[in-house]
Amino acid sequence: MPTRDELPEERADTGYGIVGHVERRIYMKRVPWISKGWGEGRLGDLWMVVHFLSGVCGGLSNVFLKLSLPVLMLSGLTLMVAWEIGEFAKGVRETKENRLMDLVVGLLGAYAGVSWASAVPTLLAEVSFLTTVLVTLLVCFIGWRAYRKRKGRAAVSA
Repeated sequence: MPTRDELPEERADTGYGIVGHVERRIYMKRVPWISKGWGEGRLGDLWMVVHFLSGVCGGLSNVFLKLSLPVLMLSGLTLMVAWEIGEFAKGVRETKENRLMDLVVGLLGAYAGVSWASAVPTLLAEVSFLTTVLVTLLVCFIGWRAYRKRKGRAAVSA
């Protein structure tokens, strides 16, 4: 079994799978309930903005897709679960609460987007979709830069 120092950086700082349940509990104690930055929070962090905006994009996309609300929400949930599985497969370790909140916030965003799209003229809904996609990409880029900066500092201090 590898030591903590032999693990890749994204796994070494999480504590998952190193010494089993005890190590995971130590990690869980280090994760704040709410993070005001781009670091992980158990129930909330700035990544929630990305999840919400992604959901809004999904809801607004119904202007083009014309799906029923249940089909749209189930499709959105399926995509969000697939994304979380992909994150896990790539070594992104989050608390269970955080993963659940990612899904809940994304679904709330989808509902907000579809509600807005059904309440405004089609052209405004289409412009809203495009604007939300661009804002979502911008916020993702900002979060990605913060992540890279944090990982760069972690590598320097190691």
